[in-house]
Amino acid sequence: MSGFIGIFNSDGKPINPFLLQQMTDLMTPQAPDGQDTWSEGSIGFGHALLRTTWESEKERQPHSLDGNLWITGDIRLDRRRELIDRLRASGCSVENDAPDVNLVLYAYQVWGDACLERFSGDFAFAIWDSPQQRLFCARDHFGIVPFYYAEMGKSLIFSNHLNCIRLHPQVSDRVNEATIADFLLFGMNMDVATTTFADIQKLPPAHTLICSEGRVSIRRYWQLPEGVEYLNYKRPEDYVEQFQELFQKSIADRLRTNNAGTHLSGGMDSTSISATAYKLMKATGSPVDFRAYTIIYKQLITDDEGDYATQVAQMAGFPIEYLVAEDYIQQPPPQNPEYLYPEPLLIPNQVCEVDITRRISGYSRVLLAGFGGDPAFEPVPSEQYNAVHNQDFRVNAWGYIRSLRRQLGLGTRLPLDIW
Repeated sequence: MSGFIGIFNSDGKPINPFLLQQMTDLMTPQAPDGQDTWSEGSIGFGHALLRTTWESEKERQPHSLDGNLWITGDIRLDRRRELIDRLRASGCSVENDAPDVNLVLYAYQVWGDACLERFSGDFAFAIWDSPQQRLFCARDHFGIVPFYYAEMGKSLIFSNHLNCIRLHPQVSDRVNEATIADFLLFGMNMDVATTTFADIQKLPPAHTLICSEGRVSIRRYWQLPEGVEYLNYKRPEDYVEQFQELFQKSIADRLRTNNAGTHLSGGMDSTSISATAYKLMKATGSPVDFRAYTIIYKQLITDDEGDYATQVAQMAGFPIEYLVAEDYIQQPPPQNPEYLYPEPLLIPNQVCEVDITRRISGYSRVLLAGFGGDPAFEPVPSEQYNAVHNQDFRVNAWGYIRSLRRQLGLGTRLPLDIW
C-alpha cells in the first residue's frame, strides 16, 4: 500500500521539515514509486507512493487542485465510472483516467463531508481545508486501510504506518496492557480503536476524524443497514447470475493492471477470486502475467491444499508455485525490517507469506487473496470476551501477566521485542 504521514500543531507551531522527511523516508521500502512532502505553517503531509492501477501512473501526493485543499492518503476507489458521472453532473471537469486521489478532492469540493456517501473502496486519507483551517480525515467502511493517530498535547500525528508515528519524539513506547491481554487470550486485539501502544489510537472503520479550532472529534459516517430489501427473483438461476455480476465487478475494480499474483489455497474464497480474476484479465486481450502461490506442508500436518490448488490452476490455465512451510519454519528468524511487524500477530513468524509478497513484487504491484472475507462481522465480542473484560477478571489477569513477567526476568515493563 501507499504510505502517508501527517502532523498538525493546533497551537500554530511550525512543522519540523526534517522530522516530516524522516517519517516519509521510513515508508520508502514498501512504497518506492515516489516520495514527497508538503508543509504550510503548522500542517504537514508526507507521502510514499506505490502504484497499483493504470490511473496511479499520473498520481502525485501530497496533492492539491487549487492550493486551498491538500490531501494525502492511500486510496483505491471502486465504481469509478459512477462517481465520475456524478462529479461531471455537478459541474466538475474530470478526466476518465484521473487518479483516485483527484476524485476524492473533487468530491470534497462538491459535497464536503458528505462526499463519503459517494465512495466505495479501500481508503484512508486526510484533507487540509486551508480556508476553514480544518483537518478532515476518514477511513473506509470496513477498515481495509489502517489509520493510526496520536494526540500529544497540541500535536496530532497520523499515518497508515504505525512505526512512522512512533518516530515522533513525543510518542512513547509505553505498552497498552489491555491490548496485550486481548492478544494473549484471543489471538487479536478486540478493540478496533486501540493499538499495542498506549499513545497511539486507531480510527475505527467507517469513521471520520476532524480537527478544528483545537478540538478533535470522531464520528461514525456509515453502518450496515439493519433492515434490507430481499431479492425476489422468479428463477433460482437469477440469484446466481446476480451474484456473479457483482462478484466480477468487485474483482474488476481491483484489477486495473495487466500483472497480478494471488494467494491460492484449497478454499472457496481464494479459488473463486483467482479463477475469476484470470478470466477477466484474459478477456482484455492484452498480455497478462498472472501467477498463483500456494503454501503446502509435507511433514507437520496432513495437507490437501496443494492438491486442490493444483486442480484449480490447471482448470483455469494459470501457473502455480508451491512454498513448503517446513523450509521456512526451520530457518532462523529474519532480521530484515520488511519481515518485522510493529504489533504482535497470531502467526508471529509470517516469513512464508512475506516471501510470496516479495516474489510478486518482482513483476506486479497487485496481490489478490481470500483473507478477511467477513470484515464487517469481525471481531465479534463473545461471552468469554465480556467476562474477561469484567473488572474483577482484569485485576486477576493483570496480576497473572505481571507475575509471569517477573518469573521470566522481564522487569516491570513488557519488552517490545518479546513476540
